[in-house]
Amino acid sequence: MSESNSLVSVYYERQVRAAVYLVLAFGLIWLACLFMRGSFPSVLRLVAPLFLLLAVLWLGFVVCCPQCKLRLVFHAMRSQSVNSWLRWVLETPSCLRCGHRVASASEL
Repeated sequence: MSESNSLVSVYYERQVRAAVYLVLAFGLIWLACLFMRGSFPSVLRLVAPLFLLLAVLWLGFVVCCPQCKLRLVFHAMRSQSVNSWLRWVLETPSCLRCGHRVASASEL
């Protein structure tokens, strides 16, 4: 992620990585609970999807334009297709509302 010059990679790389790790961890726990019903407490089948949802919501509220505070994840979920919203969030070079761009290395 750090090779690109997108808003997310410059301002929110750590938060996005944390959310991805949380989603992967709780997603794997949830899948394990579904496939190995006797091995895990039934409460995990309810808690893991809740934490998945909370991780995505947290990411939606945290990742925003530093200038106008447009929530990029929620905007992408509304305006992009199901298959492309995440790629759009990770690659967008500027804010659609205010036009804020990340300064490139040559501009510094």
